[in-house]
Amino acid sequence: MNSEIVPIAISIYHTYVLQWLEIFPRNQILIVNGDRLIEDPVWEIQKIESFLGLEPKITKDNFYFNQTKRFYCMKTDGSEHCLHESKGRKHPRVEPAVVTKLRKFFNDHNQKLYDLIGEDMGWPEN
Repeated sequence: MNSEIVPIAISIYHTYVLQWLEIFPRNQILIVNGDRLIEDPVWEIQKIESFLGLEPKITKDNFYFNQTKRFYCMKTDGSEHCLHESKGRKHPRVEPAVVTKLRKFFNDHNQKLYDLIGEDMGWPEN
């Protein structure tokens, strides 16, 4: 497969969900919203704890906002842990015409995903 196409092909998420649903019932699959995980990690991790039937342990005290990286990082036992320096970096500027083309391409694919999981992930953002 052409290396320019690979990032697009692996981003058609409904194809993966369909494969998983052939094996697992929907109630055994949790789709984590990566955007919400970045913006509000406590809420998203508490959702994971609940889905797994775990005793709630994660609170806002487990996170701090890293001003340099501009996202939340973990605090455990008084230590602060952030993802590798390659994470949280600024994304390259993409030409508006390319963004428009990608949004148009992914629109139907994203809607298929939303229908499968019963949740609108809010893509594309404006």
